[in-house]
Amino acid sequence: MKREASAFFNRSRRIVQHLIRFAVCLAVQTEVRAQQQPAVVLAEVSRETLPWSRRSFDRSDGLPLSPILTAARDPSGSIWLGTEGEGLFSWNGESLRPIPIFAQRFVQRLSIEGDTALLLSTDAGETRYRPYPPIERTVFEAPGFPFTSVSSRKGVHWLAADGWGIGRVDARGKTTLLRAVNGLFTGLIELEADQLIFSNSQGLWRLGDTLRPSLYQGAVGALSTADGRSYAYSTPDQLRIQTANTLMSFDVAGISRIETDGQWYYVLSSDSLFRVRADGQVAEGVAGGNFDWVRGFTASQKELILSGLGRVDILRSRPAELLFWPHSMDIKGLEADDSGLWLHRVDGWGRYNPKTKALEEHSFGGIGLVFRSFISGQRTWVASESGVYSRTPTGLQPILPDGGPDFSFDLAIDDQGVWVACSEGLYRLESGNSLRIEAPGLSEIEIDPNGSLYGISFEQDLIYRSKGKVQRASSSEAGERWVGLVRDASGAVWGCAASGVAHRYDQGRDRITLKRTELNAQQGRLLSTASGKGGKVALLFEYALLIGRLNSQGGFQAQRAFLPGLDYEINSAENVRLGLSSDRLWMLSDGRVQELEFESDRPIPPPVLSSFETAVGLGKALEGTGFAFDLHPFELPYHSSFLRVGLGDGPSAEPGRWSYRFELESLSRKKRIGSTGHEALFPTLEPGSYALRMWRVETGTGLESAPLEFNFKVVPPLWQRWWFIGLVSLVLGVAAVWLLRSRIEKVRESARIERELVTLESTALRLQMNPHFIFNALDSISAFIFRNDPAQATRYLSSFARLMRATLDSSHESFIPLSTELQVLRSYLELERLRTGEILDFSIECPEEWVDRLQVPPMVIQPFVENAVKHGLKPRKGQGKVSVDFSVFDEVLEVSVDDDGVGRAAARALNERLGIQKSSKGMGITERRLELLRKAYGIEVRIEVEDKIAPDGQPAGTRVRIVLPKVEFDA
Repeated sequence: MKREASAFFNRSRRIVQHLIRFAVCLAVQTEVRAQQQPAVVLAEVSRETLPWSRRSFDRSDGLPLSPILTAARDPSGSIWLGTEGEGLFSWNGESLRPIPIFAQRFVQRLSIEGDTALLLSTDAGETRYRPYPPIERTVFEAPGFPFTSVSSRKGVHWLAADGWGIGRVDARGKTTLLRAVNGLFTGLIELEADQLIFSNSQGLWRLGDTLRPSLYQGAVGALSTADGRSYAYSTPDQLRIQTANTLMSFDVAGISRIETDGQWYYVLSSDSLFRVRADGQVAEGVAGGNFDWVRGFTASQKELILSGLGRVDILRSRPAELLFWPHSMDIKGLEADDSGLWLHRVDGWGRYNPKTKALEEHSFGGIGLVFRSFISGQRTWVASESGVYSRTPTGLQPILPDGGPDFSFDLAIDDQGVWVACSEGLYRLESGNSLRIEAPGLSEIEIDPNGSLYGISFEQDLIYRSKGKVQRASSSEAGERWVGLVRDASGAVWGCAASGVAHRYDQGRDRITLKRTELNAQQGRLLSTASGKGGKVALLFEYALLIGRLNSQGGFQAQRAFLPGLDYEINSAENVRLGLSSDRLWMLSDGRVQELEFESDRPIPPPVLSSFETAVGLGKALEGTGFAFDLHPFELPYHSSFLRVGLGDGPSAEPGRWSYRFELESLSRKKRIGSTGHEALFPTLEPGSYALRMWRVETGTGLESAPLEFNFKVVPPLWQRWWFIGLVSLVLGVAAVWLLRSRIEKVRESARIERELVTLESTALRLQMNPHFIFNALDSISAFIFRNDPAQATRYLSSFARLMRATLDSSHESFIPLSTELQVLRSYLELERLRTGEILDFSIECPEEWVDRLQVPPMVIQPFVENAVKHGLKPRKGQGKVSVDFSVFDEVLEVSVDDDGVGRAAARALNERLGIQKSSKGMGITERRLELLRKAYGIEVRIEVEDKIAPDGQPAGTRVRIVLPKVEFDA
């Protein structure tokens, strides 16, 4: 309770101080006493009101409920509002955004510090605030409302606070009290002479070694300096401007605020707003009315902002300078060139020099209303309602003979003479002679460089002179009324219609070609035109005044745009005349002449951020101080990937001056999203890299500024990040490899077991093969013994022993060397030749280079050789032959067993006659072994049997092809 009571007491005290200060500014004080003052000069404020536009906003536009004590516009265009008790707000003309860290504070004064930050005077002291990203730094804690003055020359920050006094803050933020002063401060300034001057409820003071009332004694309501040399302050009934030698006094009572833009003092009283030049020599009215509601006032070169009880007024000056001519001139028309401006009136004309700001008036009675005047050579040419005149140093002479037209509206000069457009048509003047050419009444004419003449009639038709005759454009060609004639970059003449269409006729040798082009129809109807040098033209539309260049093809490129109500004023669209020079444009409307200066190559200022909102990452995206942004790449989370960006000039007094364009490019997907307006919202962006570009676009010209660009990235979710995907892929890969290896091991184990089973079965089959072979061999030996042939039996037993040893040595091997297989086959065939009584002849052929390099399955070829001997040659009468040939190809070993026996058919028939029904057991075992080898080793094994036929059709033997894999020894 004690803390709440103390806070309530302090707040109440501050409110009372604020009200007392405001009352002092408006109070009427006693007689003025001045010490050591120079001469006093009394002056008056002009009652003429300057052409400032004024826009008012109130609570219906979203303004705060509390009184607005101060308002200022930042470089981005947003207006900052300081209120009485509700804190600080940012306002863009449509929406109000409170600043939470200043909630419920009194913000009495604020200023923009060098385009970098806001400097605030609140009920808590002096605070520097940077909006983007939001950073607050306390400069000085004071119980009252501080007034500040910052010296840009030395970087010293001066402070004056109620109840504390005057001090300064150094670069390290250390505060030093220089002088304790009582009273409520109303101003604090620093002059170039290192003088610190302040004002309060007791007077105007200079801070030095001693504090003395050397300037003024009495209540001072406001104090300001424009240039550091002079200063202005208000007394209860006067405005005073002190220069080096003079004190200027203006009798104005009730002055509440004095602000400056560096050249002028802007003074606000209860019923007037005016400005006084820093030297005090010129005082002009700005606005009138009741200003009792105003609590805050800021001024800049082109804008004044008034704020107060639920209201904000914005006043802006226009770049068009209104030239106030003597009313006696009664200006009716104008022409312009680089030498100046020609003004037309009744019985004369005047020439205005924009450099010297001087007006030279030439009046000649009796010539009537002047419609056109210009200088060509050493003469001044004038067309008026009484005829055509040429002015030389000797005087003004008429150039049309008697009987010529009374109303001459325009002149055009070529190498041979003068063309005159008048109410009667067209006149040609050559060598002092005049010739009337049949044509409608013309108000304007121009001549092409090739001599072609164009004109606009009073019936608003476009005419052109072709082959010595004046031709009139039909209504279908014209479209509608013609406004004026302009020249392109080549000097060719184009007729401009109100619809924004331009026509010209190319007069060739054989025919006339119509050229047609669109100028800038989106700006409304065309009202008036003017031409300059090099194709420079000015086009006045309903919604904009455009200055640009017209090329030889009729293409118009706008380079500068002025907007009605902001840059110039026209009350009536009729009879508006334009004059164009290289850097100025003059407009005559309603008897007033307005002057606009321009630069053709003026760059469009880049856009400035007025708002920047994301879920997170502001601190990473924007670096720097205040509004001087450094845009750096930043990251947004995927679950809050929205971006809101605002550009523009807030509640501008220049509606329609600029538009803005946004482009968001997805660098990852090569896609672009466009948007226009003052603000762009990009919600729910997909993960990836982005580039945001922003342009300021000028209305009318369509010219764009350099883009403001920054990059950012939307971070993908955990499961979409590369390291997570890589880790999961690695885990899955390891698991897959482990499963694959496990599967391979299981397959290998199964294959090993199956191979062992196959090997065991093959071995068993070979063991079955060996007894069969042994039985056949012993049968042969018994036959030798029975025939009582011991020698042959001995030889047979010896060969049989060698064969048995080779067979037993290879009986446990899956593959044996080819050389061993050849030895077994040779031993077997020798045994059979001994057993058959030398009726068997055989041959074995094998490439020598492969004998010691290849391996073959054992006991695979021998059964086929045995079949050839037993079933092919044995039934044959006479000697027979068995040939065994080995051939090596790319991947196979081919074995051919060829005999010239009786053939398979005769062998089967013989077995049937002898009653032998069972098949060959050795061949069955061999086929089974080959099948097992195919399964176990995955090798290609193929057997082909061919019955040979003699030329006479009789069987000639059998040929068996055994295809085995080419298995070499390991290196």
